[in-house]
Amino acid sequence: MNKQAPWRRGAAALALALAALGCAGARTEPSPTLAPAADFARLYRNGDCAPSLELFVVDERLVYVRHSSNTCSDSSGGALFDRTPQRPLCTSGGIMPAPRCSDEAYRALFQLLESRRQSGADLLAPAHRIRPLPLPPD
Repeated sequence: MNKQAPWRRGAAALALALAALGCAGARTEPSPTLAPAADFARLYRNGDCAPSLELFVVDERLVYVRHSSNTCSDSSGGALFDRTPQRPLCTSGGIMPAPRCSDEAYRALFQLLESRRQSGADLLAPAHRIRPLPLPPD
């Protein structure tokens, strides 16, 4: 005869119920990873403007791109992405240099990053962790 303590029977029953519901264990979906730097660089290395690029990872989730060109006057600006080039959050530059944001929650951070870009200051933002993202060779 199997003499299990009552709490163990309850725990086993709960585990079976959670497994049946697809909730077994403490599994969480892994957070999506950042797209490779080359994917971001491709956005700006098309055409004749030959932009200078800098990429930064912000809070291990966002990618900030600074681009400028000595060849084309309207090809300097910045962009903030959520992990991939297909998910732009804010952009600036071109013929309309004012920031344009698809998600207003990121406007203040983007404006801070942009003010640092325009002034040529080091890219620092209080309460945010920022690190360079190395560019691949051309």
